Amino acid sequence: MRCPRCGNTIASHDRFCGKCGDRLVQQPAATKAKTPLFARLSPKQLRVAGGVLAGVIIVIALLLIIPPGRQKRKPVPRPTNLGAELTPWQPDKGTAESGAHAVYGKVISLQRGSITIQSFTDGKVYTLYVGRRTSYSPHRYPLVGDKVKALYIDDRGSMKATQVQMQP
Repeated sequence: MRCPRCGNTIASHDRFCGKCGDRLVQQPAATKAKTPLFARLSPKQLRVAGGVLAGVIIVIALLLIIPPGRQKRKPVPRPTNLGAELTPWQPDKGTAESGAHAVYGKVISLQRGSITIQSFTDGKVYTLYVGRRTSYSPHRYPLVGDKVKALYIDDRGSMKATQVQMQP
């Protein structure tokens, strides 16, 4: 490379001429523009790539639509008389008969998730589990000492209250 002012021979990495001190302007080397990927591929390669992409999309769609190993569940039959009484309670006759799934008595203890009732009929103490699905009538929780009638279901040994009614 030569200096454009004095013509002295200089190295290609120098910025100034060693003889005259003139600043040398570096000419950027012509860079080759990259061609886009699709322009470099032949039509046959483009068809193969498109087919592979379409196949992958179809496989993913099938996996989302038809999950492997799943079968349609059969609906579980629901019992019709959950917590129903066999013999209704009649307070005017002085009888406190309860059905197989009802307890009439006095609340002796309340804890989170359970209520303990002492039955008027047999004097036994029942602990019933209560939760979100327990219905209270009137719409409030009973207090210790309240007379209540509780309807419950026996779920594998644990008695779950379905309805708690406050009595006068």
